[in-house]
Amino acid sequence: MVPAAWRDRLARLLPHARAAAVPGAAHNVATTAPVEVAAAVRALLSPSLRKVP
Repeated sequence: MVPAAWRDRLARLLPHARAAAVPGAAHNVATTAPVEVAAAVRALLSPSLRKVP
């Protein structure tokens, strides 16, 4: 969604931030590679998610 240099700089500036890239995806990565984006978001959130009974 942003140039790699911006992504990497922001990740360095924010505590606990992680940068993610989807190789070969177009600029609008959320619509051109939704499965990969969902997997990246899931991986980011999984440590704080818990199953609800």
